Amino acid sequence: MLDSILQDLRFAVRSLSRRPLFLAVPVLSLAIGIGANTAIFSVVDRYLIQAPAGIPNAGRMVELGRGDDGHGFDSFSYPDFLELRKEAGPLEALAGYTMQMLTLSRGEEGDRAFGMLVSANYFELLGVRPALGRAFLPEEDEGADEHPVVVLGHTYWEDRLGGDPDVVGSTLYVSRQPYTVVGIAPEGFRGHFPVADPDVYVPLVQHPSLNEGRNYLGRRGASWFQVLGLLRTGASLEEANAAVATVFSRLAEEHPETNGDRTASVRAFGTLPAAVRGPAGMFLGALMAFVGLLLLITCTNVAGIFLARASGRRKEIAIRLSVGSGRGRLIRHLLTESLLVFSLGGVGGVFLAVWGLDLLASFDLPAPVPIRLDLSPDLGAVAFAGALTLLTGLVFGLLPARQALDLDLLGTLKDEGARGGSSEGRLRRGFVAAQVGASVVLLAASGLLLRALQRAGEIETGFEAGGAYITFLDLKTEGLEAQEGKDFQDEVLAYFAARPWVESVALSIDLPLDLGSHGTGVVPEGWRSTDQEEYVGIGFNSVSREYFTTLRIPVLEGRVFEATDAEGAPAVAVVSRAFVDRVWPGQSPLGRRVLWGTEGEHWLTIVGVVEDVQNQMLTDSPEPFLYMPLRQHYGAENNLVIRSAADPALVARELTAGLRALDPRISLSPVIDLERYTAVGTLPQRIAGIVATTLGFLALLLSGMGVYGVMASTVTRRTREMGIRVALGAEPGWVLRSVLLGALRLALPGLAVGAILAAGVGVLMRNLLLGMNPLDPLAIGGVALAVVGMVLAGTVVPALRAAEVDPAEALRHE
Repeated sequence: MLDSILQDLRFAVRSLSRRPLFLAVPVLSLAIGIGANTAIFSVVDRYLIQAPAGIPNAGRMVELGRGDDGHGFDSFSYPDFLELRKEAGPLEALAGYTMQMLTLSRGEEGDRAFGMLVSANYFELLGVRPALGRAFLPEEDEGADEHPVVVLGHTYWEDRLGGDPDVVGSTLYVSRQPYTVVGIAPEGFRGHFPVADPDVYVPLVQHPSLNEGRNYLGRRGASWFQVLGLLRTGASLEEANAAVATVFSRLAEEHPETNGDRTASVRAFGTLPAAVRGPAGMFLGALMAFVGLLLLITCTNVAGIFLARASGRRKEIAIRLSVGSGRGRLIRHLLTESLLVFSLGGVGGVFLAVWGLDLLASFDLPAPVPIRLDLSPDLGAVAFAGALTLLTGLVFGLLPARQALDLDLLGTLKDEGARGGSSEGRLRRGFVAAQVGASVVLLAASGLLLRALQRAGEIETGFEAGGAYITFLDLKTEGLEAQEGKDFQDEVLAYFAARPWVESVALSIDLPLDLGSHGTGVVPEGWRSTDQEEYVGIGFNSVSREYFTTLRIPVLEGRVFEATDAEGAPAVAVVSRAFVDRVWPGQSPLGRRVLWGTEGEHWLTIVGVVEDVQNQMLTDSPEPFLYMPLRQHYGAENNLVIRSAADPALVARELTAGLRALDPRISLSPVIDLERYTAVGTLPQRIAGIVATTLGFLALLLSGMGVYGVMASTVTRRTREMGIRVALGAEPGWVLRSVLLGALRLALPGLAVGAILAAGVGVLMRNLLLGMNPLDPLAIGGVALAVVGMVLAGTVVPALRAAEVDPAEALRHE
């Protein structure tokens, strides 16, 4: 048996090596299809299936989340956390954490760093021991701001501090406050969520000093950090859920003003946070479906080529059968060829997956915290690629092999030009139609998304991003108290307003189209509350007085802020058109007042009205919005916005130099073109567009290769027929048209079915289309033309070869 298999393998190698083009087309197709599936599976496996690496206790860990009336999975207050700790029951230990951007320095200019504030038992709960020094001590969980110690992340220690062991015991400035380094995290440990590699770990009780002195540790109503748990040996998730539910039921009775609607639940621990695991799973599931569709195209492509090749070998197969070869042996022989090609494609696919994942990991993803992806395929991904190769090779190799033996032995031996039966033709047409139909679906999705992005440029945003540049200043992270921060803001505005290359400069706590916003409720003067509506929900922004000029937001009525709108002056506000239409339709709001905050903090007098601005996403409808002077409503986290006609490189250089001149220790963020920054408002469309366009292009390429392979084999098989037709008077042009029309007839069923499925996909994607018709005729029509063009392009070379057949040569060869 082994000798027989080796003989089949040697024959397959010799046979395929004599036709390198035939070998290259299916191998390249399979490499693309298997590579795409392997790459996506690697991401799914790493972040949804595997336990996080470097965490010994991962198998017993759980996540806890707070809900409202049983809904949601959110953060906890510190007093509630302490209550859970006392009555953990099935939970052996609980640890809290929150993420925060900080600055780290050794006395010189600071580095922006990603920090985690954690309870003292964080490392113990995870089962992790520091590489150097120690972890936090139990007493470092007691007393606000009494334990200025840190544990450094291993990556930060190596990259920024050169791996110096003497760092342990030294002083490091965290947001300009002195802290003692007591330990270094172990190598390979990247926190309990490996997508974010913390630079520094700080005791949770240090939260007030790192947040402008705001002490939330004793406030039961303030929910601001997440909780991890460790199940006792033998305890179940259901028991843990029952225990925390009991604690929160008691708290609801004891503290109805803060805990009346609060609930808590426990979920399994994973590489991604539980709150995002569901959406991430849906997104990756959709990607798996798309790349699965791409693999279907690939496999039908290759199966069609092998079917056409087997059809051309019918005489050889008939002779083998006639001299006594068994059908099982012939199927094994043909299947060996198929598996060899699929194996070569699988190996190529693994290399493509490695390259693609390395490219993906290099992307700088926009997120509140630095995302550091580790996407290198492991043995699990390689095993998946091997299993996928074997499965598809058997299924799509067996079909052509089995079909090749379905022949009339005597008829085939008598007539060398005999063609296969109707079942073979149906199978071949089915393969081509499947490729074309899947291509139409993927290309239609990409076409709709590209049209939506084109439309995004035509939507009126209410401001002008071109010619403006931004950078981020986090004065809280810099360790500046409120008054110091206000003074520094004034210095920044005055300094840059005096620069000749600056047209205008402003500060704001928010920017439009950045996927985020600040919101609250206000009570307009004279507002009559109802059971359904006790206040008006609004978005808000604190801005300096040149903000509207810098972003070129039109002023519709009244005025914007002036230098006199300072601290201690009467509180004023500017509102949007939508605010006026909502609260005082058809009336002037000037001079009217609103009560800021749902609990009635203070009154604001309306002094102006500006045009509506798309605040979060382009798909949003204009909502009531309110602006306040930054000097009257201080915010430490600021966007510095500069409008300039100067060269972008000069703007970035001068802006950085100016901030360093004002404060040599300041940690700097990148200087970004506002037009590029606000493009994050179409981030979902762009991500989906890139994925769909890439897969659509690959599908089109693969389908073209498949059509070419099938038609080339068909023309080769019909060489004698073509020669006879030309000898009887057929013109080369007729032969050319005949081959091209034959290819179109093969593709037409797939084109029709694909168009129907594409319409359904368009409806499902409606939320991403920015209000565009999901049955957009331009996008769907463009896709149909592209696919028809692909079919013709894949057929033109075989068609030209058929038109150039020399009758004498064809008949003599036969």
